[in-house]
Amino acid sequence: LKKAVGKKTANPLSGKSISHIYGAVRTMFRDARIAELTTADPCALPPGTISRKVKTKRVPYSAADVRALTSEALPPEERVFNALAFFTGCREGEICGRRFWNWDRNPAPLGSLLVDTQYNDQPLKTDDAAADHPRFVPVHPELAAILEWWWAEGFELVHCRPPTKLDFILPHRKTLESHTKSSAYKMWRRSLLGAGVENRSLHSTRGTFISLCRRGGAQKDVVEKITHNATGDIVDAYTTWDWAPLCKAVLCLNVDANVDKIVKPSRKEVEAPGIEPGSENNALHASTCVSE
Repeated sequence: LKKAVGKKTANPLSGKSISHIYGAVRTMFRDARIAELTTADPCALPPGTISRKVKTKRVPYSAADVRALTSEALPPEERVFNALAFFTGCREGEICGRRFWNWDRNPAPLGSLLVDTQYNDQPLKTDDAAADHPRFVPVHPELAAILEWWWAEGFELVHCRPPTKLDFILPHRKTLESHTKSSAYKMWRRSLLGAGVENRSLHSTRGTFISLCRRGGAQKDVVEKITHNATGDIVDAYTTWDWAPLCKAVLCLNVDANVDKIVKPSRKEVEAPGIEPGSENNALHASTCVSE
């Protein structure tokens, strides 16, 4: 296998591909032993012969990249897609599956986005097959402004009719149904080309959201509740002991803050990264980003 060359790429097989093939063969021999079809298992290689885990370090997008990819210079639907990716930390399929009725402007201090499906109303990606574990994502003020414009004007400019609550927020131009994985990724690549930004993978937008929130002082476990649905659902997202901490974590996301490292919250009240003293608005923002 290590000497084999891929037919399409003409390159040697990757460690991940070799691991998958070897794993399939090993499972076959294990099942054969259980069925008493063989008494020997030849799949017993010394430790380290095959690298079973391939870790890819995803690098977050820079503040300049986020600004370029959410700029008004981009086509409106690309801008909305990118804003949803960077300001919610949602997966690609979760973005494509959102309908306008999932967006609730009423809860305070931030509106919410219900994430309970992915592409074309399909079940969420989850570690628990017995439950979907939907979650509520606070809508960042910058994202809220973009969505308000998209609802009031942008959608009709693109699709030649006003939106309804049942419409996907970002429907496919031709079908008005959910984008597919292929069409969404093509839209993402077009926006990268138009903005002049290097592709660090669409999935890296999740890492960017998490990094920016944590750099602003948000707690890891709170951010995880916003971005992941594998460990449980939110029974009542608007209760003061559950919704408020999620909103505070999202408010810690400050794209323009000049911070290179994840900030560890202090027990003392200090100014949040990127916030200059002397402003009531700045002081309010800082108070949401610092652990008391």
